[in-house]
Amino acid sequence: MRRHRVGMAAAAVAVLVASVVPTTVNALPSGGALPSVLTLFIAISDGDGVPADAVGVALNVTVTNAAGPGYLTVYPCDSAVPETSNLNYVKDQTVPNLVLTALGPSRTVCIDTLATTDVVVDLNGYVPAGSAVTMLATPQRFLDTRRGIGAVPARVRGGTELAVPIAGTHGVPSSASAVVFNATAVDASAAGFLTVYPCGQNRPATSTLNFKVSQIVPNLVVSRVGDGGSVCFFANVDIDVVGDVAGYVGASGSGLSLLANPQRIVDTRYGVGGAAQKVTLGGRAVQVAGGNGVPAGATAALVNLTATEGAAAGWVAAYPCDVAPPEVSNLNFGAKSDVANAAVVKLAADGSFCVRANQPVHLVVDLVGYTTGSTAVMPLSPQRLYDSRDSAVAACNVGVGVRSGGFEILNLA
Repeated sequence: MRRHRVGMAAAAVAVLVASVVPTTVNALPSGGALPSVLTLFIAISDGDGVPADAVGVALNVTVTNAAGPGYLTVYPCDSAVPETSNLNYVKDQTVPNLVLTALGPSRTVCIDTLATTDVVVDLNGYVPAGSAVTMLATPQRFLDTRRGIGAVPARVRGGTELAVPIAGTHGVPSSASAVVFNATAVDASAAGFLTVYPCGQNRPATSTLNFKVSQIVPNLVVSRVGDGGSVCFFANVDIDVVGDVAGYVGASGSGLSLLANPQRIVDTRYGVGGAAQKVTLGGRAVQVAGGNGVPAGATAALVNLTATEGAAAGWVAAYPCDVAPPEVSNLNFGAKSDVANAAVVKLAADGSFCVRANQPVHLVVDLVGYTTGSTAVMPLSPQRLYDSRDSAVAACNVGVGVRSGGFEILNLA
């Protein structure tokens, strides 16, 4: 998970997609896969709905058709390559993760990958100027139980709590009310779950991510800071945990509200929040605003989506109910697997959002928080910025090049 440069670029390979995000093209790589020593540059433009003074963007990044095991890192191109990762994958695996990343003066986001792979990037929102959310120019690793970063070098024991100080460290001020970070579960001793929450408060009856034995599974977390400026990690089995901080919420937290205890608002297995039946392409609505402690005027929901008991490999998409279903995905799952991913979902005028899946699957929705007004994170109707499977030629506002020392953007229109 630490960054290591490799020598020669591997050739792009054509492998079958294990689980495909929505696309209008065939499922085989067409030559646009990102080789392992190159960097993908994506320029964010006004035409994407992101204003010129935005300081960050929310992206759902998906790896698919990976030629081998590796990891992917997203960061502003104006900054140094961080010693962090946003998601990890193995050969032929499809893995998504929500990413909140800063935007530098070039308004260009860079994506590095360790192994040759296809990459899909969906835009979900942006962080406006003056937001209570501050994105770090360079994400930092604040926890790695394998190496003794932020904790003793020992695995988190199943059924125990690990408290990790974060406020006042790693670029996060002591006055921060919440932190934005990527949590990664590594090499679990058995299938299980990890829950992240503010220390000193009751552990919520929700999960942050789910994993199988020996897997490496990431998820984005927005958590309030608890006692001693710490966040707590709980796993039900023995596991190593890695935390990479990407930003923080100021003391006021204006426009962004995190629930004292995340709550489960949908569980289609048991009829929580609706009928006890699997989600399909027909979709179903999830009511957020006007209940669940969320005011009627909320603009977006911060949720954790978990797919479970899928009939076959597939995808789930979340979007405001008053728009046409977009050709994007929020998470990908395998048959009979448990996969979680965070999402910032724009709410429809009636305070709802919709979910749909291309294969019947049970879905769990844990509500983490919400936004109001335009001072925190502004949600957008999801849109696809880039899909390397579409063409061997880079699209407008996208380039692929070698980053060495500074950075060079190639093939940008």
